[in-house]
Formats: sequence, structure tokens, C-alpha cells
Amino acid sequence: MSMISPISTPPPYSRTGHPLALPGGREQAPLPESPEERELVAAFADAREASDVGRIVSLLTEDAWVTMPPSPLEYQGHEAIAAFFGRRGSSSTAARQRQLA
Repeated sequence: MSMISPISTPPPYSRTGHPLALPGGREQAPLPESPEERELVAAFADAREASDVGRIVSLLTEDAWVTMPPSPLEYQGHEAIAAFFGRRGSSSTAARQRQLA
């Protein structure tokens, strides 16, 4: 019977070496229902309600994706997501203004 040697280096898909690891040394997203998650969701909702694209994008990782199921639309990265929310923000702000008038 042959002996299996121990792994001396972490595999490429390990948490620390994963190419999709979260930026800033974060190991994982906030836990569901945690104060951190509530704070992040509230900040995103406030930025979205204000149509503040800069604040929306600042809350996302650089490799973030925005999808709109069932539509096949997909946006990846700050620039594409900012363009998407910029277009949506101007139309939703106009719609809100019409509703208030």
C-alpha cells in the first residue's frame, strides 16, 4: 500500500488563494440577518432611492454582477453597473416625479 503525501501548498481553489476571493481581506459576505448585512442593505436601499449611482457602485466589489431575471441582461464590474443604474435612475426619478405631481 502506498502512502499519500500531505499537501504542502494550498490548492488553487482554497479560500485564501481563490481568484474570486472578496477584496479587502474579507473572508465572506455578512451573515444573513446580521447587523452588518442590515447596514449594507440599508445603505444600498438609500443610495438606490436617491439614484446615487456613485454610492451604489461603492458598495459593490469590482467583480460584482447585476442580473435582471427573467430578462437575459447581465452587467459585470463597476463601469457597466454604473451605466445600468445611471440609465435606470434617471427614468425612475422621472416616474416618481410624475407620481408626486
